[in-house]
Amino acid sequence: MSTARALERAKEVGLGKVVGAYRNQIMRQFLSESILICLLSFVIAILLCWLIIPYFNDIVGKQISAGLFHEPIYIGILFLLSICFGLLAGIYPAVVLSSFNPVTVLKGKFSSNAKGQFLRKSLVIIQFVVSIALIAGTMIVSSQLGFMRDQDLGYSKDQMLVLQTDGDAKSELLKEALTNLPGVLSSSQSSSVPGGGNAIAYSELENNKGDL
Repeated sequence: MSTARALERAKEVGLGKVVGAYRNQIMRQFLSESILICLLSFVIAILLCWLIIPYFNDIVGKQISAGLFHEPIYIGILFLLSICFGLLAGIYPAVVLSSFNPVTVLKGKFSSNAKGQFLRKSLVIIQFVVSIALIAGTMIVSSQLGFMRDQDLGYSKDQMLVLQTDGDAKSELLKEALTNLPGVLSSSQSSSVPGGGNAIAYSELENNKGDL
């Protein structure tokens, strides 16, 4: 967005050069503005994350620690990344705008070339595509989390006892002994705990007639 809006400040640059501003001064101005905006965004993002974590934990049903905000090294890394993003966002407008001919700009005869327009439009489109993709991804993840929380697993986790036998030859005897206990409805053996172990399921799908 800053790249696309840069041309609106062409007359500002032209006037600055007329009153004696050098090209490196104009470049430092645009880079400083871009870095300050990124740093301000960094501070706001940190505050929002810190405030939203409790609500996010309620949504996902997990406890995510806010320990990141207590580690100076992580905050320092994010701080440096913000400065880098500020430099990347501001270097193109700084280089392009500082190269304008002040006489041409102030006369209103300035017009950008086709390559410059294509680059600016491409950057804006990419930015909005990424934003839409992130919003759509957030909605999909939220829907999936709701499905996992509300879906019937087919068994009651509170009424299960899991014993690790590791292929013991007497595990079948243990299964029969457990089945014969009063109050035990059933017992079974499995290579992994339901809901855990290998995430790959080897299965065959069949239709309502029982055909594979």
